[in-house]
Amino acid sequence: MDYWTLGALVDADQVLSCCCLACGHKNHLDPQVLLDGPKYTPFVYVFDIRSRIKCRQCGQKDIHILLQDRVSLGCWNPDPAQWDQVDVEHLNPDYCA
Repeated sequence: MDYWTLGALVDADQVLSCCCLACGHKNHLDPQVLLDGPKYTPFVYVFDIRSRIKCRQCGQKDIHILLQDRVSLGCWNPDPAQWDQVDVEHLNPDYCA
């Protein structure tokens, strides 16, 4: 997973699902949203941005990352009611359980 580029993730319709190992907070990063900003290009590896990812809730950087396609996104976190709206607003609502 570390050697996927952001461009390849977008092409494969994958999302980076992140879980903080310190507090359990879950979030989903859409690679297309990252590419829409000025910091990243399609040739940046997940390995290169891993050290920049930190928990929005507690600020820790001990994050577990999983690649998921949008269809199975709801399967990773069985309780979507606990997701913050800001965590899922960039995802297609048809795929959110």
